[in-house]
Amino acid sequence: MAVRYDILGPLQVSSDHGPLQIPGGSCAKALCWLIANRNDPVTPGGMAAALWTDPGTGSAARATAAVRSLLHVLTADHLSVNGVAVLSAPDEAVDAHRFERGVTEGTRLAEAGDHGAAEVELRTALGLWRGDPYPELERALPVVGVVDSLHELHLRAHEELFGLALRRPVGYPVVADLRSWTIRHPDRLRLHLQLAQALYRTGRQIDALETVNRARARIGSLSALTELQTAILRQDPALAAGEFTP
Repeated sequence: MAVRYDILGPLQVSSDHGPLQIPGGSCAKALCWLIANRNDPVTPGGMAAALWTDPGTGSAARATAAVRSLLHVLTADHLSVNGVAVLSAPDEAVDAHRFERGVTEGTRLAEAGDHGAAEVELRTALGLWRGDPYPELERALPVVGVVDSLHELHLRAHEELFGLALRRPVGYPVVADLRSWTIRHPDRLRLHLQLAQALYRTGRQIDALETVNRARARIGSLSALTELQTAILRQDPALAAGEFTP
């Protein structure tokens, strides 16, 4: 029986026969941590540290009990519990891996100039994203790095798509989307550059220059901002030929 694990949003587990019902609470948290460490042994102490911010006495035993409860759903082919717990799962069974692979491939294709295929890869990858990764773990310290890495890839995928959009005629929807993403990620240089260029491409040169100035006030007087400002003032033809990359 093949099992798939989706953690880009609330935990979902399914097999060839349909969804699998995973008990909530500690059991769901335990499975999330096992997915994050698939194919590697997880000790009861390590599990307890991921499940509870202040594990306390008896936490290792409680963690083991939570893992053993999963055996009612997952067979021994997928989960073994013998002092340590091991979830056996190929990378392709986890949506996070497919997402990472898709963003990496989409970025590679964009850099290679295969823009149509790049957009397909990136949109397919983003279609896997249902919300914050591993929400059941509530950003427990052991999983913070993994979650932050996925968020970074999610943001990069959108930046790549905006870069591809700048290779076509730019309209209001692209400007509106870029403005929204820039507000949510005010320290992201590439988004500021893309927004300024999109504004310029829609005939809003003053707004484009103001965007550059706001970015400079937020993240510093970086050379990329100065080069874009100069290109806008000169009405550089390169601004209409795709994403401007100083």
